[in-house]
Amino acid sequence: AWAQVTLAQAPVDGRGLPTLAPIVAEVTPAVVNISVITRSPMEDNPLFRDPFFRRFFNLPDRPQRREQAAGSGVIVDAARGYVLTNHHVIKDAEQAIVTLRDRRQFQAKLVGADPGTDVAVLQIDARSLTALRFGDSDQLRVGDYVIAIGNPFGIGFAVPANMARTVMNQIVRHGEVRRGRLGIEMVDLTPELAKKFGVTSLDGAVIAGVQPGSPAERAGLREGDVITALGGRPIRNAAELRARLGLTSVGEEVELRVTRGGTTRAVRVQIAAPQEPAAGEGHAVAQLPGMHVMEIERGSPLYQRVQGLIVTAVERNSSAWQAGFRPADIIYAVNRRRVRTLAQLQAALRAEGGFAISLLRGDTTLTITVR
Repeated sequence: AWAQVTLAQAPVDGRGLPTLAPIVAEVTPAVVNISVITRSPMEDNPLFRDPFFRRFFNLPDRPQRREQAAGSGVIVDAARGYVLTNHHVIKDAEQAIVTLRDRRQFQAKLVGADPGTDVAVLQIDARSLTALRFGDSDQLRVGDYVIAIGNPFGIGFAVPANMARTVMNQIVRHGEVRRGRLGIEMVDLTPELAKKFGVTSLDGAVIAGVQPGSPAERAGLREGDVITALGGRPIRNAAELRARLGLTSVGEEVELRVTRGGTTRAVRVQIAAPQEPAAGEGHAVAQLPGMHVMEIERGSPLYQRVQGLIVTAVERNSSAWQAGFRPADIIYAVNRRRVRTLAQLQAALRAEGGFAISLLRGDTTLTITVR
C-alpha cells in the first residue's frame, strides 16, 4: 500500500511545516507485525558435525534448533483476513503469529507464496480489521514522495503495489504463481540498437531470439523486433518486460506494441504454460527432498535455449516445494557456477552452508536460496 502527496498538498504542523503524520495515523491500523518460529540446523558447534558424537548421543544427522524472527505485513482484505507480506519473512516458518496495532494476536495460515517476487499471503481469522486499498504504482514518477511503513520490530523491504496485487490474486486463486511463457530472449535497447532498428526512444526491449513453436513465433514475432508496450503500458527495458510477462497468467491474451523497420503495430499473443519436461521420472536430489531432475539432452529444443537440468517433478508440500521449486523449472547455476549435468549439480549442492540456485521459469529468471 502506498500514499502519494506533494508538499503543497501535505498537511502542516503547528510550525507551518509539511507533515505526513495524518497519513501515517490513517494507515498504521492496517500494518501488522509478523513473528515466526523456524527450525535451522545446529551447525555452528563442530561436535554436531562429528558422526561419532551424533551416534553416541543418538542425535539426528542434522540436529535442529528453533529460531524466532519478525517482519511486517499489511491487511489488504478485512472481510477475508488476508495479510500481504514478504516470502523471506515466512520462509521455513513452523508458526506465524500476526500482531495487530491494538495488540490482538492471531495464528496465521499460509495461503501461498512466490519466492521470485518475495511476496506471500497469510490469512487470519479475525473481526474488526482495517484494510488498505492498493494504489497504482504505475502512476508514480521519479521524485514523487512515498512512505514505506512497517512494523517489523527491526528489518524493511518494499514491493510495487501493482506487482504485489497481481501476485496476491494468483496466490489466492491457485495457491502459487503460475508463470506463463511467451518464448523470447530479450535485451535492453541501446543507442546503437535503436539506430539499427529505426526507433527514436531508448525505452523498450529488443527480441534477441524466438523459440521454435512458441507463442511468440506463432504470433509472427521475429528477432530484431522492438517491444515498446505491453497491455497499453510502456516498457522501459528488458527486465521490466520479463517481470510483467512472468506475472501474466497462462492462457491470457496480451497486446504488444512492436516496432519493426520503423513501423509500429499491435500484436496479440496468448501466453502459454512453461514447456513440459521430457518423459521420465528423473533423478532424486538428496539435498532437496521431494524434487526430481534430469539433464537436458543435446537434441532437445530446450538445449538450444539453455544448458542445465530440468525439474521433472516436485512433491507438493515437500522441502523442495516449500523452497519454491516447481516442475519444468530449468536449473542452470548454483552459487553462480554453471551446472549442466547431474554430477555437477550434486557436487555443487554438497558444498558447506547454503546455496543459491539460479533457474529459468518460463521467460523469467529466478534465484532460490536454500539453507
